[in-house]
Amino acid sequence: MATDQAPPVCSVRMAENKGCCMRCHVRALWNSQIRGSHAQRLQDLSSLLCVPSSGSIDRALRYLVTSGVLSLEILPIRTFPIRYALAGLIQSRGLCMGVTIRGVRPRHRCQGAMPPETLPSQLNSSEVSRRHNFNDWDLYTLQRSRCEWRLFIAWLAIMQDRVQPLEPGQSLRIGVPFAKQHFLMRSPWPKVPLSSATRAAVMVGSRGRDITIDAILGKLQYASKRQSDVVFNITSLKSGGDASYSRIVFGTIGSSTRQLCLKLYDERLFPLSRVDEYDDIDSYDPSNRLNNLPFAIDIARTEEAVYDRLSDLQGGLVPQCYGVYQFELPDGMKLWGTLMEDLECPTLEQVDASQWSEAAQMDFIRRMRHAFRALRYAGVRHNDEYARNVLCPPLEQSSTGAPGIVILDFGQSLLWLHDDNGTPPEYYRPDESPFRPLLSKAGIDKALVDRHWEPLDEYEY
Repeated sequence: MATDQAPPVCSVRMAENKGCCMRCHVRALWNSQIRGSHAQRLQDLSSLLCVPSSGSIDRALRYLVTSGVLSLEILPIRTFPIRYALAGLIQSRGLCMGVTIRGVRPRHRCQGAMPPETLPSQLNSSEVSRRHNFNDWDLYTLQRSRCEWRLFIAWLAIMQDRVQPLEPGQSLRIGVPFAKQHFLMRSPWPKVPLSSATRAAVMVGSRGRDITIDAILGKLQYASKRQSDVVFNITSLKSGGDASYSRIVFGTIGSSTRQLCLKLYDERLFPLSRVDEYDDIDSYDPSNRLNNLPFAIDIARTEEAVYDRLSDLQGGLVPQCYGVYQFELPDGMKLWGTLMEDLECPTLEQVDASQWSEAAQMDFIRRMRHAFRALRYAGVRHNDEYARNVLCPPLEQSSTGAPGIVILDFGQSLLWLHDDNGTPPEYYRPDESPFRPLLSKAGIDKALVDRHWEPLDEYEY
């Protein structure tokens, strides 16, 4: 990096450490050669973490790094906002004190109490019949009773044996909307307004909403569980793949002929191989056990919240979503599922972008960069950034021939909900910011990606 912005503020040599993320540099401050009390170290670091006294305030940001000896690196503030450097410094100190968790938001411990009666040691028929999903098990008890956890695993095996394949021609009765049985997540924060350039880039080739489907589903708002006569008629199937959290089917509802995609959250097929081992080294405190046990209600709630948050981008950057409802399967099992528009097109995983012209590659890079910005300005972190979750529909409006960009599968997303006190900001190496690596993997020239992927602004961290 250039070092001619301004003279250094202390007698240390300049260094280029392009391979490290900003948090690495800030954390290195606490392992540096600065000595003295914590207060003195903070004062010394504060004096060094500054901008040049001469010139524009956005010219450079200075902070110490270590490379054998104390070093100084100059970074543009527009690329690395100073408040995130300060936050990283505070978070680094918190790690030393053990009051923050590295890289993840603080967990809210599951509250509860152990049942007063003795827990059963074997799973009988009554225990099986009264439990239908993960939510019928008490997480607090599962965390503290190895016997209860073994019963859960035995129950799950029985439920998995009862799974029946779905077939074209079958009908699934649509029940109550998710909001009638469970609370919804809504962010208290207004979204950062999108620029006209970003909105135009992510909404190019936008697709309209089917008001007939809205009218049919609207009747369910006033129908009881037993009065609903609206059904989803399956026309085709799609495998969710290995270790999937959903079953994907396609079909129509009511009198509508519009093909829809239905994403069913079936806990019986959830990949528990991803759940931490019950007695792993980090689980000696029972509160740390099974915190990554997936619940269909949580995944459905998250997906519903994201589509609500991105309601103005539906039909463009994200699919048109018609809501989350309860569906009754032919075997009597009731599952939550999300109804959305069906897009018949390849994923980014299936395209060979190396065959595109340079103009098409540049156009796709530009629109993917705007797509990432649109998500982050809405307070959404996708958290499952794989090429299979990016659809590439044909785009007639594209003068370059590059396809469109539609992002889906938000069940693992993180939202800014004002529940992340103490969570440090995340720093990305320029070549590792979410969605960017997918471009090169799809065959787009990496040099073009490096040249045209704009640095993140402070609202995107």
